[in-house]
Amino acid sequence: MSGSSGPDYPRVGGNGGVANCAGPRPDKPLQAPNEAVVETLSIGDVMHLSLRENPTPVIAVVTDDGREAGAIIPEEFLISCLQQGVQYTATVVSIRGGHVMLRIAAT
Repeated sequence: MSGSSGPDYPRVGGNGGVANCAGPRPDKPLQAPNEAVVETLSIGDVMHLSLRENPTPVIAVVTDDGREAGAIIPEEFLISCLQQGVQYTATVVSIRGGHVMLRIAAT
């Protein structure tokens, strides 16, 4: 018997390759928001995802000028795609106080 007790993630390698990384992603909340950066954000602003792997993976959300706005929950699928060099944008879709929702898309 084969299989795993963990969740099923879309295949990144194999026949699908990087193309599977381009699929739509559900909107995600900004975690551990940097208040100074969040105060400067507007709906429609586009930031980028950056993978840091020391010691555990963190997917940082970074502005064009290099300021870290916060992070998103590091799901295995996105980590694998980022490790392969796929780049993602994080577009601000809503801001309610310090709560920021992001639309994640491969570029």
